[in-house]
Amino acid sequence: MPDLLFIVLLLLLGMAAGFVLRRQTGALRAADGLASLAVPALLFILGANLGNDDALFARLPVLGGTALGVAVCSVAGSIATLRLLQSTFDPAPRNVAAAQSSGPAPIMGTLRILGFFLLGLVLARFSLSPDFLFSPRLGTYVLRLLIACVGVGLGAKLQAFAVIREMYVKILAVPLLIVLGTVLGSLAASLILPDVGPREALAVGCGFGYYSLSSLLIENLGHPALGAVALLANIMRELMAIICAPLLVRFFGTLATPAAGGAAAMDTVLPVIARFSGERAAIAAVFSGMCLTLLVPFLVTAIMTW
Repeated sequence: MPDLLFIVLLLLLGMAAGFVLRRQTGALRAADGLASLAVPALLFILGANLGNDDALFARLPVLGGTALGVAVCSVAGSIATLRLLQSTFDPAPRNVAAAQSSGPAPIMGTLRILGFFLLGLVLARFSLSPDFLFSPRLGTYVLRLLIACVGVGLGAKLQAFAVIREMYVKILAVPLLIVLGTVLGSLAASLILPDVGPREALAVGCGFGYYSLSSLLIENLGHPALGAVALLANIMRELMAIICAPLLVRFFGTLATPAAGGAAAMDTVLPVIARFSGERAAIAAVFSGMCLTLLVPFLVTAIMTW
């Protein structure tokens, strides 16, 4: 509980600062820059700690398989629940064939972030990492910085919630159905996969594609193996949303891309959503992504501590 309360306080303070500074573009760019530095730093530290743990490193192939299973089930559950809303949300079919290719840029951004994790892992395996990287305090401080910067970004964008007035109230159902689908999919994964229980699967799935924050929260709570699973699973979720966007829209409708993207639907995956799913789905994705981003630290910490 103290961890959850501290996270709530950090987020609220960050959101208050972001709202006050919402017209100060320089300050907002600085906060965004700090967050951009904190993400690769955290993943580098996570990779280094994984590479420094021989027993954990030996389990990496098993952890990767578990991560893939949770990611697929979470995405499938989210798409299935949002199908309930599809016919009334955007009844006009989307011409996927006319859309342009998503291009390599969104994928390369995710792969670059993954590269920092792999670099930390490799350097640690060859004993090239400095000892201070293995201090639990370092990861904790950087994680707190990231949470505060996330709060600043959300507070600065509070006016974006005005999109609710531009669309039907059903836009509120989009993040709720994604949460429901992710929970159901994660629980299904725990029944299928032999190495993960319901609580662990829920904690991983409720990262909603926010791999940096969810994985470090889990590791910071004393579960390094599960933190590695969360990192891989949520990176896989984001990559699936980017790579499979045309197929998702063709077979499951325009809301399938926000469903797959989860929290990343408001940033990394947003260009792909706008291109293949259209403007209405993009507006829903921004709102849903903000809600899910706000929920990640609460849900993950609550699941792992209660």
